[in-house]
Amino acid sequence: MNRSTEIATGVAGLVLFLWLGGQHGYAAVIGLGAAVVYVAMILVFPLVKCGRCGGSGKILNPAGSGHRACGKCQRKGEHVRLGRRVWDRRVK
Repeated sequence: MNRSTEIATGVAGLVLFLWLGGQHGYAAVIGLGAAVVYVAMILVFPLVKCGRCGGSGKILNPAGSGHRACGKCQRKGEHVRLGRRVWDRRVK
């Protein structure tokens, strides 16, 4: 798991515990703030490092001889975030 995923999981857990603890106002403010930050991230940083190949663009060949191209990123080492793909589809 990368750093941003760990942070997102922590924020989601915090919002859940605040909500279940009766602190609905704080949970809503933190949740709304997290949503605003995520929208800003998909607008400013639409590309992320490929999770399948780790950003190298190649994967060890299961046959055991060398490497093969990563099918997810097509040897680029990065791909468009899911949120950005959804955003582009909704805006068009």
